[in-house]
Amino acid sequence: MSLDLVFLVNDNSGATVQVATTLEEAGYLVWPIADSTHALRLMDRVNPDVILLGSDPAGSDGHHFMEELHARESTVPVVFLSPGPLPHRRAAVTGSYQVVTAPFAGQQLVKAVDRLRAAS
Repeated sequence: MSLDLVFLVNDNSGATVQVATTLEEAGYLVWPIADSTHALRLMDRVNPDVILLGSDPAGSDGHHFMEELHARESTVPVVFLSPGPLPHRRAAVTGSYQVVTAPFAGQQLVKAVDRLRAAS
C-alpha cells in the first residue's frame, strides 16, 4: 500500500512538526519543505498528492507560489494554512482549493486533506 504524499510548505518549524505529526498519524507521508522555491524545484521530479501551504512560506509568498502552480498547469490540490481572514481572501483569489484558518484542530486539517484526496 502506498501512502499519499503531502508537501508541507511552511517556514514555521514548530507548526510544521505539529502538522506533519498529525497527518502522519492519519496515514499520510509528509515531506516538510521550508522554502517554496525548493518545493517548486521538487515538483519538477515528484508530484505530491496534496500541498499544504503556509500563509507566507520562505522563498515567496503564497500568492506567488499559487501563480507558479497555475503557470505549470498543476492539478495538485492545495490546502492553504491561514493565520487569519486576509490570507483567506488571497487564497480564494489565487485558486487554493481548501483554506484552513488557525487555530485549527488536527482533525479539521486531516478532514480537509481527506476531502481533497477523495475529490482528485
